[in-house]
Amino acid sequence: MNMKNIKNFRRHGDINFFPISKKDYSELVKNAKEEKHDGSFVVQLGETTGHRHIATIPDITKMKVHRLPDGGLLMSLDEDAVLTHEDHKKLVMPVGFYREVREREIDWFAEGLERKIID
Repeated sequence: MNMKNIKNFRRHGDINFFPISKKDYSELVKNAKEEKHDGSFVVQLGETTGHRHIATIPDITKMKVHRLPDGGLLMSLDEDAVLTHEDHKKLVMPVGFYREVREREIDWFAEGLERKIID
């Protein structure tokens, strides 16, 4: 992932989407499982609150979602999608290829213990 992509990432609460190249997407998708959707896809379900980050697109053929072996997601958008959540503003995801990365926290007092953020 190059520095330009890091600067142009999209954050929606504890979910981050980094733009990736078509080439990177094509390589990563080889080891990923396609996720079915009906134009609406739950990106993340809050383990504590039950709140959901949902990606929605008018034409279901314009969004492809794949789950990586590490649990992260790849998204290919051929038209803009909208991310919604009960506690956050709507976020427009422009056409492109994205890799979803969940927010993590590091507890420096527990010898650098790293854990994923739980919603």
